Amino acid sequence: MKKLYFLLFLAFIEGACVMACELLGAKMIAPFFGSSLYVWASVLGVTLFGLMTGYYTGGYLSEKIKKETLVYWILLLAGVFLAIMPYTSVWVMTKNIDMDIRWGSTLSLLVFMFPPLVLMGMTSPVIINMINTKLDETGRRAGSVYAISTLGGIVATFLVGFYMLPEFGIKWPCFIFGFLLAIFPLLALLKLKVYAPLLVLLPFFFVLTANVKKKPKNVGVRELVYESEGVFGQIRVYDAPVQTYTRGAHMGRTLYVNNVGQSTAFRDNLYYDSWDWSYYFPTVVSMFPKGSKALLMGLGGGTIVHQYNRLGFDLEVVEIDKRIKETAINYFAVSPNTNITIDDARHYINTCNKNYDVITFDMFLNETPPAQVLSLETFKKVKKMLNPKGLWVLNYFGYTTGSKGKSARSILKTLREAGFYVEILATPSAGEADRNIIFLSSHEKFDFSGIDYEEMNLPRIKDITHYFLDLSLIDMEDAEILTDAKPRFDKLYLEPSVDWRKRTIGYIVKPVIQSKQTLIK
Repeated sequence: MKKLYFLLFLAFIEGACVMACELLGAKMIAPFFGSSLYVWASVLGVTLFGLMTGYYTGGYLSEKIKKETLVYWILLLAGVFLAIMPYTSVWVMTKNIDMDIRWGSTLSLLVFMFPPLVLMGMTSPVIINMINTKLDETGRRAGSVYAISTLGGIVATFLVGFYMLPEFGIKWPCFIFGFLLAIFPLLALLKLKVYAPLLVLLPFFFVLTANVKKKPKNVGVRELVYESEGVFGQIRVYDAPVQTYTRGAHMGRTLYVNNVGQSTAFRDNLYYDSWDWSYYFPTVVSMFPKGSKALLMGLGGGTIVHQYNRLGFDLEVVEIDKRIKETAINYFAVSPNTNITIDDARHYINTCNKNYDVITFDMFLNETPPAQVLSLETFKKVKKMLNPKGLWVLNYFGYTTGSKGKSARSILKTLREAGFYVEILATPSAGEADRNIIFLSSHEKFDFSGIDYEEMNLPRIKDITHYFLDLSLIDMEDAEILTDAKPRFDKLYLEPSVDWRKRTIGYIVKPVIQSKQTLIK
């Protein structure tokens, strides 16, 4: 009976480690290849492939090898592979960084996540074979093993997602789960007077040493100010030189999520943003009087918060990631008294009974826009939230032509379907890849003639319509109306999203790889 309970306990540990492996593997790959639909498909596909291979192999071996030690050796090896994942992942992703995102992410996952998943998948059929004593008990025993293994996965999912990732990053949870997976089989083998597995302690010793070794924070002129790992990805704040379109070179402070820049402020004056395109947000709403009620969806580094505060707006902010709020307050001079609600934007919109003069959407999770928010149903709700003379400002990728621009054209078509009058402002740039477009939506044709606005070291703007696109020239033939019932937006935004990630790899990820700064905490 003791042996039965011990094997069921191992099944619980194995189930917990499977989910930890999948969650941590997804977070490892995001700083390199992002978190687009392509990457998540790779993560889920490799996870299922690994478990499938393990289930079949474990079932085969359980019939060929009738030794109790088989399951212990399998778990020992799985523990080692899990513990070294942060290091094998960085090694292989560094090699594959120039590959297409789909194949680069898939190949990388096959190298660092597939082996431990195969070994853990082998565990359940081997344990089931070991505890089966009667033919008529096979179903009940198999059900018990898979139920207990799944329970372990549930516990690990909440433990890793809600506590371990935010508190300890990626490396320590990998070490802890890998060690848990290996230590109990090791003790069982030692009890059977099998001493060779003691060699397994060597890789754990090396991983432990590497984990506690202090990493240098300075990377040339790039200084890592803050970093955090969490469910919504890796957050980093860097101080580094920034080259802007209008104001030239200066020292900036940039907020990155999975190595995609979210906002950049002047390091020595955090109240002002150094990305020139952000200047157009306060410009287009500058005709609204002080005290106007404003809603901002997406906090980032607080760029728009500072801009709207200078305009004297009564501002509310919605941000999904609590760590972003803390980062904006601690490193970007956002006042802790700012009215910030931690909530999903769609949930907030669905439950909101307030009205606003200005509503601003500036939401990207690294290179990924929130598909659940960009739908006809949401747009109609936003229209009810917007005062009759109000303005809705929505930031998006700069493409409007070709296949990369289809998602923007579909947003435009959906806004019109919801009954909005729409203008599109394109920020100055050399081409579509380097610009942002800002959708300006209102109940009726909006009068922008009252604009007269300027900010520090930027040109005074009186005629904002100079930057408007001629919407009659945009080919809307293939544009789609985005609805909840037909969630196509995840596919439509992939091209511009992947393009953004590719350019990020060139000017952010590669320089860090070439330096001494690790990409995984």
